[in-house]
Amino acid sequence: MSASARALALACALAAALASTAGVAWASPHDPAPGVDADNADSDPNADSDKEGGDPDDAGLAADPDDKARATPRKKKKKARTKRKSRLPEVHTLVGRRWMFLMPIEASLAGGALSGFRLLDQRGPFVEGSLSAAPSMRYQRGKLLLALPVELAHRQPFEHDIQWTHASAGLSLDARVRDDVEVGAKLRGLWKIRPSWPDLYQPILDDKGLPTGSLNPTARYSRNTLDADAHAQWRLDDLRLFASAGFERLVATKDPNFDPILRPTHLTPPDSDRWSGRLGVDGGADPWRWRVEARAAHVAHAFDFARDAGTGLTHAAPGALPPNPLARFTLIGLGHRSTFQLRTLKTRLTLDLDIDHNRDAFDGYQTWTQLGLSPALRLKPAPRWRIDLGASARWRRYTPDGYQAGPTHAPLDDGDSVRAAATLRFEAELAHTLKATPVTFFVNGQRLDIDTNFPDYTPTLNPPGTALDVDQDTLNIQVMAGARAEF
Repeated sequence: MSASARALALACALAAALASTAGVAWASPHDPAPGVDADNADSDPNADSDKEGGDPDDAGLAADPDDKARATPRKKKKKARTKRKSRLPEVHTLVGRRWMFLMPIEASLAGGALSGFRLLDQRGPFVEGSLSAAPSMRYQRGKLLLALPVELAHRQPFEHDIQWTHASAGLSLDARVRDDVEVGAKLRGLWKIRPSWPDLYQPILDDKGLPTGSLNPTARYSRNTLDADAHAQWRLDDLRLFASAGFERLVATKDPNFDPILRPTHLTPPDSDRWSGRLGVDGGADPWRWRVEARAAHVAHAFDFARDAGTGLTHAAPGALPPNPLARFTLIGLGHRSTFQLRTLKTRLTLDLDIDHNRDAFDGYQTWTQLGLSPALRLKPAPRWRIDLGASARWRRYTPDGYQAGPTHAPLDDGDSVRAAATLRFEAELAHTLKATPVTFFVNGQRLDIDTNFPDYTPTLNPPGTALDVDQDTLNIQVMAGARAEF
């Protein structure tokens, strides 16, 4: 071979080598990695490491094939540390390239004391614990989410028998059908177990038929609830439109002494069906976000009869006039929420304004209008410290043709002519999360004031035939401290 031929062959070989090297060095950073489907690149669990705990600064950068050759021992150590940091928790497991199994768990244990009267007189110390989990499967980073949340909570007092156990289990399905449209549905069962609570309306009587001060136990405060709802939301630029429709059925445990034929108005269970709907819009941007919604509900009772205006009679006793129909109520309301987020001060202020109107479909005995105001403030004064302050006020006023004094109705307190009630609630919590752990210690305090002019009948204080002069005004205070852990 001549010298010119050898030079030409060598030039061709060098050109081929340079072309091969350029093909690697100038590869597009948007090309999918080997083994990843180009049409489903987002399903790669490492495609967006910011969402899974990786380094957000490295997300979306193409790997340089020469990095391995140029890596120093220091860089290798840093890469190994980053890799260990980005590992998912044990309760979060990747299933293939498109599915992820998640298992958030929360547990809490607290002790405290309370004093006050709402449904029953409750005083003294108590201990309370809860455990909840929400196993779920997520498809392609939220395009589909299937969850089965479960929860169990128990409170055990030390000075009375008003303990309770709450359990719930549900099934929810949410789907993102388009980038701006999400739909979902939920089904949940709730069990409130309240065994052997003392019953104010079943006093233990002496030989003369007068109350002894003790009460017979009952399980009629236990109840089961089944609720279901469907919801949807549509994002339109900076706005989000949302709507939901739901159904709830409440079934209470029947007291053995309840007789729907002979004594239908004594120990009457609150069984009912409730249909509800909600429609609203929210929007805004930091520091101010807002929400406006309209809501409506219809409640139909299974055993409770409607009452006459003024007298409150149901005519459901045997041998009396034909009874009134079962109670039906229609509730409509409007609500507004404003949220002010001051990130530089690590402060968030929320303000809720509500107005609701309940219409008694029969005779107006239970017709009322209510105004509500609920401010809440969250502060983070230092790393891992949090302060929550909240309050709510409700002012309710009934119609003039509702409750009226009469032979079986004591006059309203303070000489008022229209039934009214006001409820004030205050709550504060201080919490601290331990460094590098999921454990948070907290101290919480609550105060509830109920002021109403409505007189009540309590058999332990007012035997049959005595005047009705019991005021329902109450003051309830509760303090508790404990720890909660989230995994």
